[in-house]
Amino acid sequence: MKRRLAHFFHFRLLPSLLRWWPRPIWRLPAALMAIGRALLDIKTRQLAGNALLALGQRNTALARWRFSWQVAYHVETNLLLGLQSDRLDRPWVKEHVSYDTVLPPGGAILLNLHHANSRVGFLRFSELIHPFGVVVAATIADDTGSKEPHQSANVMDPYSRRSRDLRMRVFGSNIFSATRDIRRALRFLRDDGYLVIQPDARFYGERRWPILGKAFPLAEGAVWFSRHSGKPLIPYGVVPTRGGWRVVIDPPVAPTMDDVAAALERCLRAAPTCWHPDYWQAWDTMPSWSEYQARLAATTHAT
Repeated sequence: MKRRLAHFFHFRLLPSLLRWWPRPIWRLPAALMAIGRALLDIKTRQLAGNALLALGQRNTALARWRFSWQVAYHVETNLLLGLQSDRLDRPWVKEHVSYDTVLPPGGAILLNLHHANSRVGFLRFSELIHPFGVVVAATIADDTGSKEPHQSANVMDPYSRRSRDLRMRVFGSNIFSATRDIRRALRFLRDDGYLVIQPDARFYGERRWPILGKAFPLAEGAVWFSRHSGKPLIPYGVVPTRGGWRVVIDPPVAPTMDDVAAALERCLRAAPTCWHPDYWQAWDTMPSWSEYQARLAATTHAT
C-alpha cells in the first residue's frame, strides 16, 4: 500500500502539480519532501555518524540530522528536475550551472561519481564539448544511481521516460554499454570524444581501493580506456551553490587505480551529501581499508 501511494504521488500527482509553474521549480518542494524522506530513511540516519567521522566532521545529533536531510534534499531535487527535464533548456542551464574551467582539446575520460547532480552536469557539458558520451552499466542506470530493468516505452513512468529522453538529448547515440560496447567506446575516444565513466557503478568485485577509509570496489575500465586510447583521465564534480550548481574540473590524474580512487575521494569530499544514499549504504557495509589489507596479506600468506 505504501509503495502504491508513493508511486501515485511521485509519478501521477507530482508531475501534474509541477506543470502549474511556468519554469522548473525544485528548492521549496525538495526541502519539504526531504524532511519526510529523512524521517523515513533509517539506514541513512544510521550511517550518518560513520560518514561524518570519515569526513573529519563533528558527529553530533544535529550534524547527523543535517547530513541525512541534505542527502534526502539532493535526491528529491534530482527527482523534481527529472520530472521537469523537458523544460531544462539552454537558458536555464546557463543560468543555474556555472562552469569555470576549460577542458583540454582532443577528448578525455571524465571521471565522476554517481551523485544526485549528475544530470545538470551532463547538460552543461553537452553545450560545451562535442562529441560527448557516457559508459553505463549492463542494467539501465539513471543518474541517481538507482538501477531498473529495461522498461518498454508504454509502461515507463514519467520520471523514467523523461530521464531516457534527456539521455538521448544529451548523448544521442553515444551511450555505451560497459559489457557490450567496449570497442565502440574506444573508437569514440580515439576520435577525440569526451567520455564520462563512473567507476563506483558496482558494489561487487574482488579488487577494492580506499574511499574514506573503507575498501570500496571500483570498476577499472577508466584506466583501461586511458591506457589504450592515450586520453587523459580528468576527475570532475558538480557542487551545489546558492544559485544552483558549479561544475568543478580537477587536474588530470595518472592512469592507475590508486590515483583514480584518490581523485574520486576528493570529488566525494567536495559534495558528500550528493552521493546517492544507495552508494553511502554500500560504503558503510564495506570493511575498513586496514582490515581489507590484512585479509589480503593473510590470503597471500596462506597460498
